[in-house]
Amino acid sequence: MVADPTYGRVLLSPLVPRFLEAFAHVPLEVALDAEQLTEGAWDVAIRTRPPADGTTRQRLLGAPPALLCATPAYLQRRGQPERPDDLRGHDLLTPDAALLPEFRLLLERGTQRAEVPLRPKLAVDDPAVLHAATAAGLGVGLLPEFLCRQGLATGRLKAVLSEWTVPPAAALYALYPAALESDPRVQQFVDFLAANIVPALALPVPVRPPPIHPSTQDFAPH
Repeated sequence: MVADPTYGRVLLSPLVPRFLEAFAHVPLEVALDAEQLTEGAWDVAIRTRPPADGTTRQRLLGAPPALLCATPAYLQRRGQPERPDDLRGHDLLTPDAALLPEFRLLLERGTQRAEVPLRPKLAVDDPAVLHAATAAGLGVGLLPEFLCRQGLATGRLKAVLSEWTVPPAAALYALYPAALESDPRVQQFVDFLAANIVPALALPVPVRPPPIHPSTQDFAPH
């Protein structure tokens, strides 16, 4: 199995041990190498852009939620955007160079919808490079949410316009050669990915403490 290093490290690292425990009879060789994605020397590949040919089969795994974020230092220096149009005054870091020179960012909040034309400071199709640029304080990054979780939890990154949602990041697909379509080991692995990667892509649900109900002793006369 081969996958892009960025997605492989974050999404596959916790899943590989679980797969080997559940399917001990299936040997697994994992290569986190972007170059091998184009060479075709694999049984299963995880990538964002499936090839348009008849030699491979594909299975949609899901589209990671995305969000806008920046470092506290950048926001202190440039100001915190309060509404979508405020992004015009910021350096935007985007994941798709094909949309240059102008990038139209769609945002939604309930029934509200905003479309902001922007000229990104950086557009790159490698999410690891995009994350590194954002973490370095170069601007407001449009990133897959799962890449930002640690930074948000530690305070190294802050969400921007968090009450607004942006379109998801590029969808992930599991690809395998058409000749292996009936191979049970390949199908077991692809089924496992489809069942387990989607929950990993989902936004974490905040855990709220249970409500505290005062006991009758709290109101007992003294």
